[in-house]
Formats: sequence, structure tokens, C-alpha cells
Amino acid sequence: MLRRNPTRIVCNVALAVALAAASLVAFTLEAHAETRDWDKHPVPVRLESGSKWELDATLSDEFNYDTTTPDGRGAFANIWSDHKPDNWFGPGATHFSKDNYVVNGGVLTIFASRIPTAKQTPSDDEGFTRNTYTSYITSKATLRPGCYTEVMMKGTATTLSSNFWMIDDKNETEIDVVEIYGDGDWFPRHPATDVHFQRRGGNGDVHKQAHHPKDGTKYAFDFHRYGVYWISDTQLQFFYDGQRVRTLSLPKEIVDPSGKYLDQPVRLILDLEAHAWRGTDKVPTDADLSDAKKNNMQVDWVRTYRAAAAP
Repeated sequence: MLRRNPTRIVCNVALAVALAAASLVAFTLEAHAETRDWDKHPVPVRLESGSKWELDATLSDEFNYDTTTPDGRGAFANIWSDHKPDNWFGPGATHFSKDNYVVNGGVLTIFASRIPTAKQTPSDDEGFTRNTYTSYITSKATLRPGCYTEVMMKGTATTLSSNFWMIDDKNETEIDVVEIYGDGDWFPRHPATDVHFQRRGGNGDVHKQAHHPKDGTKYAFDFHRYGVYWISDTQLQFFYDGQRVRTLSLPKEIVDPSGKYLDQPVRLILDLEAHAWRGTDKVPTDADLSDAKKNNMQVDWVRTYRAAAAP
């Protein structure tokens, strides 16, 4: 009869228990590490069999850091720049500043403020003076077709436009996922999508905007999701709160005079703008710009997925 060493048996059992506990801790930590702020919102696009969505961390951010600290500023700089590569200052009365945004409390806040009179400068748009500071936040990485990108954001309650959009470095192709104003009754209920072809012949800016009201919802004053599935150089699908609101087919809806369409890589952009087309009387007032409950847009997160082959 084989005799077993009781001490060895106890040790083996203890080792097995310890390994199992370590595995459970590792699994728990791994699961926790994979939890994202957007996990409860599935991507609203189902890919064909054999493909899956993979998160692109270079174009995604939960904003769970604080840019008033060195570590937070480093985390921000890993993904974002706080100015346009060609140093454009913005349309109309806008003047993009590196001082008009902050990340803390789990959100990116872009706010507007009045520029002191002595520091105001002429705008590129005739009749306007740059008298409103805001910020322009753009991704360092670029994206191309075969991706879904989405923002969770709340707009400003002023005449400024709160925007999530993208443009190429040549300023030729532009995709507007959402533009929304916060003044009056009509604008906050009618967020807009658009695609622009600029500097490619024609009248210089060929585009076709569409508005997407929903049951009287005032989108501008609460957090909502705005996304786009960039399928190809000639096809896009736009989604608001996970529901498709527009399918854009080119050249059926918009004709690019050059015939190139969406052939350029683009950068993500988050910003506030005082658009010239609204006129000088719609530049935000001093009172609105001094009201912290009105003068800003807030971004909870941005996520971007790329289509990849499933294992």
C-alpha cells in the first residue's frame, strides 16, 4: 500500500488554493482594466461575419485625469493637441485659445470668454472682430474609412456652436458629426450633420447640411451621443443616441468637383465657434460669457473603433 506524506498533501492543497486566488485576482484586475465609461453603450453598427470592432486607443479618451496636474497634462497630450496644425484662429468672432479648456471631474470642458478690448483683433470674416475666446481640441492621430467614432457631450446654452467634427490637414474634406447651437427654441432641438468639399473647384465650399430633431428633445442641454460610421470614401452613416439619423451617399447627395470625395485622412475635433453666418448680433453677450452654467460645452468621452478581422 502506497503511503502519502500528510505534510506534502497539505502544502499541495495550500499551493493550489493560493494559485486559484491569484488567478481570480488577476482575472478581476483584468476585467476591471477593460471596463470603460462607454461600455453600456454598444457600437450601433453590426459588422459582417468575420469582422469585429477593435478600440483605437489613440483616438479614444475617457477624460479620467486632471489637466491641472503634470500627469494629467501628459495624459491629454498623448492623444490631443490644443491648436489647429495651421494655427487657424476660427470663424467670425472666434479666437481659439490654449487657455479655454480644462479636464477634471471626468469631463473635458471647453468654455468661452470675452477678450479684453485691447486684445481684440480683426477677423478673417468681413465685419467681425475676434472678441470671443474658445478652444480647439484636435486629435494627434488620424482616421480613415472602416471606423466608427462617437462622442458623449453636452452643448453650450449660448449662440455658440458646440461641435464634434473632423477635417484633413489640407482643409479640403470635412465631416461634421454634430453642430448644435444653444440659443432660442429651434436651434437646441435641431443638431446638424454635414460633409464639405472645399478648395476643389465649384463655389469653393460644396456641402449639404441636414438637421435631426427628435420628439422635441433639446439636445444642447443634456449629454447625448453623436457618432459616425465612415464606411468608404463615398458613404457615411450618422447616429444620434445609437439611432441612425442619416445615411449619406456620394455623389448622389453631394458632388465633389474634383471627384476625389473623402480620400484624405482626417483628425477629430472638439470646439466652440461663433459662426459668421449668424451675424454680428449673434455673438455671445458679456452676460452669457460670464455665466458658467451657459458658456461651455462638456465632453464625457470620445471613442473610436476600427473594423478588424475576427479571430
